[in-house]
Amino acid sequence: MSESSFKISRSHFIANEIVFIDGIGGCGKTMLAPIIASMQRVELLSYAYEIEHVNALHHLEKLDRDSAGAVTSMQADLKLYNIMQSRDVNFRINDLSSVFKSVNRMKYILRMFGKGDSSALQSIKDQSPILLLTTHGLIAFGEPTFLALGKRMLLIEVVRHPLYMIIQNEKNFSTIIGCPNDFSIYFDYAGVQLPFFAKGWEDLYLASSSMDRAIYYISNLTALSQMNKSNQGIVKRVVTIPFEKFVIDPFPYLDNLSKKMNASVTSKTLKMLKEQNVPRKKYSDSIDLPIYRRCGWKPPREKMSEMDELEIRRQYAVSLASLSGIKELDRLCNEYENTYFGGKFRASGSGSYVF
Repeated sequence: MSESSFKISRSHFIANEIVFIDGIGGCGKTMLAPIIASMQRVELLSYAYEIEHVNALHHLEKLDRDSAGAVTSMQADLKLYNIMQSRDVNFRINDLSSVFKSVNRMKYILRMFGKGDSSALQSIKDQSPILLLTTHGLIAFGEPTFLALGKRMLLIEVVRHPLYMIIQNEKNFSTIIGCPNDFSIYFDYAGVQLPFFAKGWEDLYLASSSMDRAIYYISNLTALSQMNKSNQGIVKRVVTIPFEKFVIDPFPYLDNLSKKMNASVTSKTLKMLKEQNVPRKKYSDSIDLPIYRRCGWKPPREKMSEMDELEIRRQYAVSLASLSGIKELDRLCNEYENTYFGGKFRASGSGSYVF
């Protein structure tokens, strides 16, 4: 049998229900994830870097779809198997994914003293836990994951106004991407190391500033996500939540997710909503954490409208971007407002996005 005449497969699995929280950096995943984790049967959030990596390799045509899907399925099983024993669970006190940020912290502390191993399989059978994974750009690059997991997965896509994401992404490109602590997949392009998502726009990436790279990154991931959601096999597994609408009135979205996940909203969910400052009076409100400030968040200014808050962020982009970059950013803003707000998002403001 030749090396190419068989495919990698994984026909058995233990993770029966898997929920992904996905979106572009800065979209609000870390706000939503602990809220979802507080619902009935849902486990502590876990970052699914391994799954992101195999999908990135598939995007670069270095890993076939069946192999990427098989590894995805195995990694989901392994994560659930480990979390049921408090293996590979984050106990760093201040991390957003920490056990100590969870409303179910005692559950994970007690699991450390359980039997573990084969008894974890029985616990999975008895408790029917929902594995909660957080990813970046899985809709854009994750076709193998959707095909491998099928009806076992639900993906919650968090979308947000581009001007609320642009500062964090610019900071990523200017301080993190390309550094040793960036654990993304890279590829060689004419002797230069580029991140996997730059495939197809390599020359533009190399010619761009950090702000332009952030704009084109958001643009490309948005376009790929929209294209992939036209696939019926993908879109029926996706629930899209606009950040701005959720933080003002979360309950219709939680009710819908509760039905799709067969997981009740609990008193712990209400507690976590309060901890996340949801509902909020303004889109720009948040909880004041050092990590959010490092990513560019500042408390909303008194007496400023939503439009004023957006204009401040746009002017920051203008100070660092090229003319073509700003035009693309404005296009993304208009498209977002038309899609999720009927073009009325900035109706109460006095400013303009026209460059």
